[in-house]
Amino acid sequence: MREGQRAFTLIELLVVIAIVAILAAILFPVFSRAREKARQITCTSNLRQWGVALAQYAQDYDEGLPAPLMGYDVGEGLGSTTLFEVVQPYLRNRQVGQCPSAVQHGWCFPTQTNPCARYVPWDYTVNFSLFFKPAPPNSAYPDSVRWNRLSELEHPAETMTVTDHDGASRYAFFWRHYDCTVTGNCQQFAYPIPGYDRLFRRHNDGVEVLYADGHVRWVANPAGLLSVEVLNGTMRYANHAR
Repeated sequence: MREGQRAFTLIELLVVIAIVAILAAILFPVFSRAREKARQITCTSNLRQWGVALAQYAQDYDEGLPAPLMGYDVGEGLGSTTLFEVVQPYLRNRQVGQCPSAVQHGWCFPTQTNPCARYVPWDYTVNFSLFFKPAPPNSAYPDSVRWNRLSELEHPAETMTVTDHDGASRYAFFWRHYDCTVTGNCQQFAYPIPGYDRLFRRHNDGVEVLYADGHVRWVANPAGLLSVEVLNGTMRYANHAR
C-alpha cells in the first residue's frame, strides 16, 4: 500500500454491503411491479382484441354471441368448441389468447381416464351466464340455452364477457359459485368451490375484465368480482340478475 493511502475497514465494508442490500430490497419489488405492469398492458390489449372479434361475430349473427362451449368441433379436438376457437377467424392470431402473466399457458380438458385428454391453449375464461336467458320455471338448470343478444343487455358497460383465470379448466366463469365461495351467499344450484377465489389474482391480486360494451379494466379480487346479487357486489354477469 502506498504511503498516505487508506484502505476500507471491515466496518466500512459491512456498511456499504448493508446499504446495497437495503437498496436492492427497495428496488427489486419496484422492478417486479413494473415488469408485471408491462405484462398486464399486454393482457389488456389481448382482451380488447377479443372484444372487437366478438363484436364482429355478433354483427354477422344478428347480435348473437357464441356459447362458452359450442356443440361441434372445429379443430380443438374436444368434441365441442370453445368460444375462443369459434371467433378465432376474426382474429387470425392465436397469441392474443395467451397472457404473459399466466401461471401455465392453456388448460387441460379432462376425461374420466385422462386428466389431460385435450390441451386447449387459451389463458382466459368466459362469463357463462352472459349468453343465456333465465331458465323456464322448474328447470333443472339456472340458465337455459336461449340466447341473449347484445341489444338485450341492459347494462353492457357493467357486464363481464371475458376475464383472466388461472385454473385447471377455464372454459367458463361460474359466478354463482364464486359468490357462494367468497360470501357464503349461495343461490339456487350454487355451491362453494374450495380455492375458487384464488384463481383470479393474475395481475396484482386482481384480473383484467372485458365488458360487453368492449372496454377493458382491472378489478380487484374478490371485491370487484362479486355479483350484484350479494351485499356490496358490483359486477353484472346475467341480464336477469338484479
